[in-house]
Amino acid sequence: MAEKNPQDQTKNVLSLLNAASGTTPINSTDNTLPQAKALKARFKAGSIPLQTDFADLIDIASIGRQAVGCAEGQIGPADGLTLSETGRLELKTNPVKGIYVDKDGVAVKVGDGLKVDDRGVFLPLGDGLKHGGAGLDINCKSAGGLRADNEGTGVVPGNGIQVDASGVSVKGGNGIAVDSNGVNVRLAKGARTNGGEGHGNNGSTSGGAGGLFLDANGLSVDAGDGMQINSRGVSIKLASNSGLYVDENNGLRLQNRLSLQNGLSLQNGLSLQNELWIKTMCQLHGADYFAYEDGIAVFFCNNPNSCVAYVYGRHGKFMTAKRESIKLESATANAILGITGFLDNTKFATCMIRWENKNAHSYSWFKCEVKEFFNDNQTWNIDIQLHDAR
Repeated sequence: MAEKNPQDQTKNVLSLLNAASGTTPINSTDNTLPQAKALKARFKAGSIPLQTDFADLIDIASIGRQAVGCAEGQIGPADGLTLSETGRLELKTNPVKGIYVDKDGVAVKVGDGLKVDDRGVFLPLGDGLKHGGAGLDINCKSAGGLRADNEGTGVVPGNGIQVDASGVSVKGGNGIAVDSNGVNVRLAKGARTNGGEGHGNNGSTSGGAGGLFLDANGLSVDAGDGMQINSRGVSIKLASNSGLYVDENNGLRLQNRLSLQNGLSLQNGLSLQNELWIKTMCQLHGADYFAYEDGIAVFFCNNPNSCVAYVYGRHGKFMTAKRESIKLESATANAILGITGFLDNTKFATCMIRWENKNAHSYSWFKCEVKEFFNDNQTWNIDIQLHDAR
């Protein structure tokens, strides 16, 4: 009998295994080993086994050795198989490749994040995950500020937010500074200063600038000269005895009744006190001397050969136009020019007087007749000493 080659032996082994499982029937046309039942019939009593029958019997006996990789030319079981300590053929598993075998069969060894059930191996979903059409996707909450697409997951920037290579940050606009310390108010020294030099430095994030002050406590007004901050807010700071008054209804105004040492007075209107008024009138007329009392004020201007006086009535009184009663010392006035007064030229609230060949001096006296405007029946003759206006 010719010997079978390894290919025939392998074919015989597979055929016998298939036959044992009932998947491939053995018939007379197959060049394979007979089934065990048929081979036994050839060795029953009264039968004469052939040489091929003995060969088949030996080949069947050798199938076990081939199955476990112990036949001639073999170096052990096939890939994925191994012999147990008891010599049985088992599946060979790699402990680090996620496969294990026990009495229940072959199974996948699952680690953290994986599960196995009758459907197979699957990934249970945690918060923020979903199964998409192409696999596992990020589940972005609607209106949650995130997006996920084929480029990856990112932040959706809204108003005032920007995303760049440095990450998510606040987008600073006018008056806002953003740095490693956080978001700050940015101050400017002032672009419209109405002629002033400005206050502080542009871009300041602390201290004073532009009329504001910024520190750890917050933003506040930086009160300059004439300003203050009190319990009601920002207000004008009034000096003591300034004659000024401020309230929320009328704003800044002069006090209704005011008397100041600087020559101003106020009672239903602003006016000059005697001293400042007289000095002002002397400067206005270029006067060398002046004289005044309750009802009249006179300002004298000397010329080389004459003297001119400006006369003003006061407190409802006026000087009469009697030229013979108007004297500078003993010299009678040479001419009278009425500036304001009645048409009869007998009463003057304001007038000019001229003396020829006469000058005024500090020791001189001025004389005239004075009456009241509302009661001209009463007359005063007054003598007033002159004072130096220079």
